[in-house]
Amino acid sequence: MDTENITSPELVDLEQYKFAKNIYGSQDLRLYDADPDTGPFTMDNRVTECNRDYLDYLKDATFKETIELTGKHQYDLYPIYPNVVEDRKYIFKNIRFKNASDARKVKYYEVTCGGQRFDRVRDCFSDALCTFHEMDGIPLYMFKHGAMSHIYHRTNIILHPQDDDDPSEITLLVDKYELNHLNQPDDSVLEYQTYQNYQNHDTAQNTLTPNGDGVFHTHMDPIHPIYFIICNQRIYDIELHINGTGFKLTQDKNGIINLTNHLKADDFSRYCINASLVDMGLTYKIEDDRTTGDNLVFSYVTSQIVRICSGMTVTGFN
Repeated sequence: MDTENITSPELVDLEQYKFAKNIYGSQDLRLYDADPDTGPFTMDNRVTECNRDYLDYLKDATFKETIELTGKHQYDLYPIYPNVVEDRKYIFKNIRFKNASDARKVKYYEVTCGGQRFDRVRDCFSDALCTFHEMDGIPLYMFKHGAMSHIYHRTNIILHPQDDDDPSEITLLVDKYELNHLNQPDDSVLEYQTYQNYQNHDTAQNTLTPNGDGVFHTHMDPIHPIYFIICNQRIYDIELHINGTGFKLTQDKNGIINLTNHLKADDFSRYCINASLVDMGLTYKIEDDRTTGDNLVFSYVTSQIVRICSGMTVTGFN
């Protein structure tokens, strides 16, 4: 991917700034081999396999079958684990549409667990996230390596239709794997890191006024650490502003705007930005004067630590 080999001086400067100003995400501190008694960690002691325990838990699972998911309770809600206790010994991977053409009927889709939304993906970002996550179908990262069932929390996929479409006939597919008996769930605590689209910033719903140079301004205020931004259209002269300091950025062919060097899907041990600690905004130019900016959509792709404990799932640290 384009995002794997970025070595621009601007991104190097940005990473050094994040380190110097202590505005990397809190999970960076957790995922680096640092001794709080001897001072902060350095860029060289990164733990690159932060999900190792989780992946070990899921390894050697045996494929059982591909099952169909249909809407329950209301037409757009698809429960992944209908038999909560029995399904604990299974993991579920690769959510996708049975009929690929049904994807056009959905404006965005989300995954919830115990009523808590874990991720929401707009249709215009589906291809970009599939490319980055190295997934097919619906790019909900929780289902890349395998999502687990829990005793007390149900996991659901929720589809939100386009304005003129009725998704009641949509069928989803998911692959069901049986866990090795040694790896079946108990009451121990298991944590893993995942990506989520924290918020979608639709400029049609926000007033963007260009300055005299035709530059548009977007304020960013997600509460979770940001890894990258996606825009659904091509923008130019992108600059990230952190507490008044500017950093030039570029957008790759998938629409991804990198905020860290050498971004790679399964390596969370890169310096993200803890946006809750700074005043942060984005300036950019649109393609030409005929574009108003009202059809631009931004998504801030963040990280989140998920904790599984005693049959329940909760989000971890910010």
